[in-house]
Amino acid sequence: MLTEAEIKGRATCFGCGQQLLSCPCSGKQHGEDVQFYMQTQDLPPRDTSPKDHVDAWVTLVESHPRTRIATIEAKQFVADFFVQRQLLQIMVTSGRGKVVDQLWTPYKASSKFRDLKPKLNDIWTLDQMKNIGDETIDSFFAGRWYEMTVLGCAFFVNAFGASDLDPHSVENRELKVVADAVQVISAITGVISSKPGYTLIAPGGNEYMKQLAVFQPLIDFK
Repeated sequence: MLTEAEIKGRATCFGCGQQLLSCPCSGKQHGEDVQFYMQTQDLPPRDTSPKDHVDAWVTLVESHPRTRIATIEAKQFVADFFVQRQLLQIMVTSGRGKVVDQLWTPYKASSKFRDLKPKLNDIWTLDQMKNIGDETIDSFFAGRWYEMTVLGCAFFVNAFGASDLDPHSVENRELKVVADAVQVISAITGVISSKPGYTLIAPGGNEYMKQLAVFQPLIDFK
């Protein structure tokens, strides 16, 4: 994983894609629209432990100018959830299966999910929307939170809200912890997405969703 200084060295203009010092754009304050191009080799290998991926996410969040303005402490959020609410244990044991079986699978087959398509201006097909949700779940439980988008998080949170599960039930505690964590990640991603952020440039072109910007805005999802 890159150091904070190395991350800053990747700063480019969102408008023209050139290094900030050679950016020809005018009419904006220097560095106003900044993004940080990240190659996949800059990030932990995909088979790295979830904890190491989450640590990389913390580094990206806490070195981002937008989160500093908002005084977001990603490290504290992770510590609170990992220690007090046992999130890491949930991520590496039974949590994924419960989320898929009890929340996501029934939700993406529901009319409530289909009704989202026109609300999203038919930008994506239903299959693409399902893929976004599938990949959000994969990224979350692998700890690759830097791949998660506001839209994908919204799908997941909606799935929990649309279920008839009692959030206060002991047997649903793990699902509630995961849903709460995803909401926090979504909120942090939303702050960063208010300005261009880190962009993950995946080698090989257009692997669906993975080459989207890390912390890059998709749409305002209400």
